[in-house]
Amino acid sequence: MEDVELVVAGQGTQHDRYVAEAHDRVRFVGHLPRSGLASLLASAEVAVVPSLYEPFGLAALEAMAAGTPVVASAVGGLREVVSEAAGMLVPPDDPGALQMTLIRLLADPSRRAELSRAGRRRAEQLSWSAAAASYLQAYDDVRRAAASRR
Repeated sequence: MEDVELVVAGQGTQHDRYVAEAHDRVRFVGHLPRSGLASLLASAEVAVVPSLYEPFGLAALEAMAAGTPVVASAVGGLREVVSEAAGMLVPPDDPGALQMTLIRLLADPSRRAELSRAGRRRAEQLSWSAAAASYLQAYDDVRRAAASRR
């Protein structure tokens, strides 16, 4: 795994510190437009979301929609977005667990392919169109139930 490169997209409050501490195998690309982010995610072997707090998990969901296997911290919304079947969860703030999970996943192309397929299915289940269809069905069911009581 000598050819592994870490690409960091986005720019949070600790960006300058991370840049100063990083070695030459880390590339910081900053904020990317949607098309650039989609291309980056689609080209990645694995997307890593090591959040300590994450209310929803949009970054993981975008990676899964791109067909990229996800390793994420088991916090907040990530626990629901990244189900065990569609990604891999690690304890938050545990670099050793993250490291071992990434080493195993990078060495296992069939597992990455399996997570890629499952992640795409999970992302489709959580898409805006799927949510809208669920709400429309619920409203239609309520309307029919109300009509049958008249």
